[in-house]
Amino acid sequence: MPFIGSDIVTWLWGGYSLGDTTLRRLYTFHFILPLIIVLISFIHINLLHQVGSNNPIGANLSFIDHSQMFPYFIIKDLFGLLVFMFLFIALVGYYPNTLMHPDNYIPANPMVTPLHIVPEWYFLWLYAILRCIPHKVGGVIALASALLFFSILPWIITSQTAIRSISYKFMTIMFILSFITLTKTGKLSPDSFVLMTSRFALFMFFSVLIIGSLEIDLKFWRKNEYNDIIN
Repeated sequence: MPFIGSDIVTWLWGGYSLGDTTLRRLYTFHFILPLIIVLISFIHINLLHQVGSNNPIGANLSFIDHSQMFPYFIIKDLFGLLVFMFLFIALVGYYPNTLMHPDNYIPANPMVTPLHIVPEWYFLWLYAILRCIPHKVGGVIALASALLFFSILPWIITSQTAIRSISYKFMTIMFILSFITLTKTGKLSPDSFVLMTSRFALFMFFSVLIIGSLEIDLKFWRKNEYNDIIN
């Protein structure tokens, strides 16, 4: 960031380079973040209880009687939580090494950074986006744009008919394929073929989301405008 970027980095690092202060700050944030997520979840449940929820098919179901949150949804969610906790406790208590990489048992060496280190699987697609762009600032902008796009996606596709169209289904399939490709290439060694594949998947990722969404919404907006004029 111009003017204040270096000061922000120095403040986040706690010094002029990465060190113990940086690790303590990141670890503290990593510990506090789940508590913040729990608080936001309670706020979300409270708002959901007050105003209700919509439906994924975009149909108008206001004339149908709504199911009560208690006991129907509470029991359903508790059942899913119990199944997850059973599998989680079984994995942690009896098979703790199943999902661990053998290199995690090597003592850390602050003088050597292994080349094979990659984030967890759910961050691999973001890591692939950050790695496939040679410019550091450009990679950060692309990564932030990919995350920001999910926040504005509900405002891009506003037509209830659009989400049931063939174009929307095609866009969804291409998005899933590009997402899987980015996740897979994020784990591989960054050779020329992997980087080119990541860049192509990144291009498809943004192209499908931006062009496809705008085209679908514009198409149905024109159709609805035409119907209004006819009526």
